[in-house]
Amino acid sequence: MIELQDIHPRLHDAIGVLERTFMQGSGCESQSANVAIQEPENWSFTYLPSLGMFQDQAGAAWMTAVRRRMPVVWLVQTHSVLDTMANFICHHAQVSPEAVAEGYLTEASFESLTNVCGLTGAAPIRICDIKSMADFKEAATRLARENQAICVMCDWPFNDEEREFARGLAESTPLIFLTTG
Repeated sequence: MIELQDIHPRLHDAIGVLERTFMQGSGCESQSANVAIQEPENWSFTYLPSLGMFQDQAGAAWMTAVRRRMPVVWLVQTHSVLDTMANFICHHAQVSPEAVAEGYLTEASFESLTNVCGLTGAAPIRICDIKSMADFKEAATRLARENQAICVMCDWPFNDEEREFARGLAESTPLIFLTTG
């Protein structure tokens, strides 16, 4: 059974990983395409710099949930929930994840990260790790039963079956689906 998680605990987890990554600072290996820090809980912070679609979705989530206060559910399949949240925070704070990994943040960077976390924490966002078509159908069906306008963002391109399923729900419920393809 999948879990549609409130963003608060996942936001807290992402902040913790960013903080530990920053504290490790100079001990981190920095590469232009990927910065990964292994955590005891098997978490890693992976910098996703080349993913334009991630940035588009992060922008859509911010505008929808934070600015317009419309509920957003982010269904995550391509990346981990933690990577998605950590990169979301950095993206909207306009703080380079590489700067976090290298242990170089200015006072303004800390202020911006704190501000983004506060605004995000107050936003109506839930997040869910999706592993299969069955998980996607379960999550979407549960959301449809809520019978309210919800922006459902999926971080993967739909296959034909997923597209048809989402189209059917969007036609019969107030759900709005956004996908990367």
